[in-house]
Amino acid sequence: MGDKQQMEAEGAECDRKELLNKRAVSVGEKKIDLIEERLGNIEEVLLELKSSLARNSNTAEPCYHVTPASKQMSPDTSGFASNTTAALEHESGTGFEGNSSLAAHSAYASAFLETVVSRSAPQVSTPKINAALAALRQIVNMQSQPPGSSSKDVPLPNQKSCRGSNLRDLVMPPIEVVLPILRQIKENIPLAFACYFPFLSVDDFIQKCREVYFATEDYSDATFMVVNCGLYHIFLEYSFLAESPRIRDDYQKYIQLCRKNFETVLASLTLLMPARSELIEALTLGAIHAIETSKPSFAWTLTSNAARLCQNLGYHRSSSMSQFSDNEKVKALSLFLCVYCLDKALSLRLGRASSIQDFDIIITIPEDLGGFKVDEPWRTMYHLWVKIAEIQGKVYEQLYSPAALSRPERERVLCARQLASEMEVAVMEPFKVGIPWRSSYHKGSFLIDGSLGARKVVTSSIGD
Repeated sequence: MGDKQQMEAEGAECDRKELLNKRAVSVGEKKIDLIEERLGNIEEVLLELKSSLARNSNTAEPCYHVTPASKQMSPDTSGFASNTTAALEHESGTGFEGNSSLAAHSAYASAFLETVVSRSAPQVSTPKINAALAALRQIVNMQSQPPGSSSKDVPLPNQKSCRGSNLRDLVMPPIEVVLPILRQIKENIPLAFACYFPFLSVDDFIQKCREVYFATEDYSDATFMVVNCGLYHIFLEYSFLAESPRIRDDYQKYIQLCRKNFETVLASLTLLMPARSELIEALTLGAIHAIETSKPSFAWTLTSNAARLCQNLGYHRSSSMSQFSDNEKVKALSLFLCVYCLDKALSLRLGRASSIQDFDIIITIPEDLGGFKVDEPWRTMYHLWVKIAEIQGKVYEQLYSPAALSRPERERVLCARQLASEMEVAVMEPFKVGIPWRSSYHKGSFLIDGSLGARKVVTSSIGD
């Protein structure tokens, strides 16, 4: 009887172990399926992103208004000045990117993912998982290996071929469409003027439009660039607000037309140019456009030149602007600080030392930044952008620069925590207080949400 009970107990124990093994296998299979599913999702997202970045709009659009002759900015230097097109063609080359660049972070993330997967289920590596990892590895490697024929591709897909002074042949949206819009923006400031280029006032922009559309004398390429970039963003905003499909389609045509004009002039700029405020505006608008079209190295080239011109004019020192009027000083500071923000952001993005160093700046930031009097949320957001740029500069200097990487890890961890704390106190908390702004400025709510997302990305890059 005892033997029978012992045999039954042993049988029950065997059944229990077998059941546990089956459950373990089932759980393991579910984990494998989950890993495969997640890897597949990541692969699809990256492939979709790669395809969207490669898509270009080359559809020709009709032209409506021929502009008068455009004066070249610096003809005396055109014989030996480097052309902007060369910088554009270099965009897809092997430009240096440091430890804070997205390429470096992507490579680290890919290696980390492979390590996690191999450690999670080393004994059950499936062909599907291996194929997904190989695809991810290939996509990441594309960031550091330029395509073989990329140097022959058109760097700005919408630009027209333009040699010498042929810019006078470029056309503009019809005057009968532009004039009513110029009257409207005097009453309602476009979001682009408040968000993307606060250094450009609506009054100054309208004056530049007059110089182009009612030219009594030659105007510069910089003026032509500012007009086309401004109209591009205005038509872009109005196309979202238009209720009529016909009007929306017309705005889309004008958007493409202005973009072609802007990119054509941008590709024909000479880099040896005189230090003038309007040229800094044109370079800054070009840098913003380059960032929007995923050309960070070209944006870096434009921003670096804008920073050089700012320093030539003394915009980084209050003492050099003592003879400026109050309006001139605010405009100069707004322009300089926009260049400063771009410089620091691109420095961290590309892993390169910034062109403008904080120890070389002595200015007093006015309460009202921008080329016009602005309301909330923009008045506060301008100051937050400057503070973010300052922290971005510290992140590169203290965490990613060669000097920082040579320091002990313990010191860099301490710096990271201090910067994260500064980011939280100086940027995130004031921004959270400003979230209710959206209820009083509904048209800009999507921009505010985007700005909040950008701040979260910056905070994540600092770490704690």
